[in-house]
Amino acid sequence: MREKRTSLVMLLVAGGVLAPCLAWYVAGSSAAHEQAERLRKAPLQLARLETDRLAFHVAMRLESLREAEARRPYTDYRAQGEPLPAGCLIEEPLGGSPLAMGPSDPLVWAHFQIDSVGQLTLPHSSVGAEGESMVDDSSTISSTVAEELECAASEYLASIRSATGLGRRIVDAPEGMVIVGPFSWHTATIEDAPTLVALREVVTPSAVLSQGWVVNHVALAELLNDAPYPAILRPGVPEGDGQASLPLSRQKWTVELDLAEPMAQAEVEAAAIHRRFRINFALGAVAALLAGIAIIVQVRRAEKLAAERARFAASAAHELRTPLAGLRLYGEMLAEGLGAPDKRQEYARRISDEANRLGRVVANVLGFSQLQRDGVQVKATRGDLAEATRKSVEQLRPAIEAAGAHIELVLDENVPETEFDGDAVHQILQNLLDNAEKYTRNSDDRRIDVRVSANSAGPVLSVRDHGPGVDRALRRRLFTPFVRSSDPNAPAGLGVGLALVRALAEAQGATVTHRAGDGGGALFSVHFPPLS
Repeated sequence: MREKRTSLVMLLVAGGVLAPCLAWYVAGSSAAHEQAERLRKAPLQLARLETDRLAFHVAMRLESLREAEARRPYTDYRAQGEPLPAGCLIEEPLGGSPLAMGPSDPLVWAHFQIDSVGQLTLPHSSVGAEGESMVDDSSTISSTVAEELECAASEYLASIRSATGLGRRIVDAPEGMVIVGPFSWHTATIEDAPTLVALREVVTPSAVLSQGWVVNHVALAELLNDAPYPAILRPGVPEGDGQASLPLSRQKWTVELDLAEPMAQAEVEAAAIHRRFRINFALGAVAALLAGIAIIVQVRRAEKLAAERARFAASAAHELRTPLAGLRLYGEMLAEGLGAPDKRQEYARRISDEANRLGRVVANVLGFSQLQRDGVQVKATRGDLAEATRKSVEQLRPAIEAAGAHIELVLDENVPETEFDGDAVHQILQNLLDNAEKYTRNSDDRRIDVRVSANSAGPVLSVRDHGPGVDRALRRRLFTPFVRSSDPNAPAGLGVGLALVRALAEAQGATVTHRAGDGGGALFSVHFPPLS
């Protein structure tokens, strides 16, 4: 029945632990997965917003610059020293073209003009007597760049030949009608790098000119400095996350954020979330498992204790029934005058012995009850342990020797005084002597050695028998209540005597030990502390 109850408790505990743990794992892993996914998507969501913002910001800056340059007179693009067209109503600015000192907007790298024969000039370059460009060493555009711009202008002019005149404006000038086209964006390869160039066509009565300006890619990149991640501008269309198209006419450029580092960091944080959940789940599951094991252990311990108490009650009943039966028998014989008259003194002695035996059983039962309830209480006073031992042995000797054992008392000289409770010492001796007598009944040597000695740690009270000794399997649990030998031929008893001995010793500040005696038997020693 007890095994069935334990099995039922184990099943209930297993269900009570596994079901919540399984539910926690499912819900927790789902929550951890969702949180990890939010972390992984966070850089993408931020990148989507930021690329749209940056693309709009850069495009507005470029369009604003394009509109400002469109309002500039076409004559500002002529080279230094190049005369204005005959009859032109635009007055020559003091000091030449406003662009002669270079671009005023940091986003412009250089302004240029290409004539009908493909000759490129800069507003701050000089023109010779024959009309050729005199580009000095201080020019910001090398001959290689000039060739690249001329090629870009040629491609641009070819691309607009088939286009309509939409966006062109006609300037009515004395030298004739001048058609000024709008600036259009074009991508040119300048020094092996893609660069934005603004180009327009200017048609005069005497020539067809290409005017434009090159975007400063360094200043353009600075427009992306407030991006949360490293950002670049590149020609082409968006190809993935973290990219947005630049809303420029005729050209496809893209703002691109480098998401490698934030995505890697998000992956690390996502992995950390899963790792923390697994650690917390493992700790919680282990704690729940330990709690379940503790419950099972407590249930088994309670059942074991209940069984031990049942055995204790049965043993107590048996221990009480035996002396009571003797008391009743000899009492009735005396009362009814049975037996030989010369045996009455022996009957009276038997009644006294059985009463003493009954008293010892009752004392152990009461002592154990007190131990279980609130611990034993003693009143330790300073005294002579050897003398107290002598008195107790003399009181206990008759009953022990009547059972066939023999007590040999040895009291060493110069045993120092210590603090102890006389009644507790008497009860300790009574239990140790009773055990020694019971477990030596089948031994040839029934001596019981009682000795009070002294060592460096204080007085020692020892009791040794010459019986079979204590089973090795019981030695570690010898002072535990209800622990008894499994030998069916072992003497009957309550199984609380040694537990009471240890409790009484510890209540006085002493310790009790056991070891096998030299040559056999058991040796119990109670070590009392020295006086403070």
